Amino acid sequence: TRHPAQARQAWERSLQLDPTFVDALLNLAASYQEAGDWKQTWALLNRAEAAHPHSPEVWRRKGVAFFRGNDDVERARTAYL
Repeated sequence: TRHPAQARQAWERSLQLDPTFVDALLNLAASYQEAGDWKQTWALLNRAEAAHPHSPEVWRRKGVAFFRGNDDVERARTAYL
């Protein structure tokens, strides 16, 4: 059984210990994305980008979010490239 609230608590705790921990930022963002909370999704993705601007995974996740959340194919393409 999935427990998104418990997962979010664990990722939040990880971020208290290390605010730039990219795995926690991205997984927490994905959790909010699945829940349809785009404000939290973008806040976390932007934090991940600020902390890890050269991470391919951060940019991949931003591309997915642009496509799914905004239907913004051009911004998704830019994030991927």
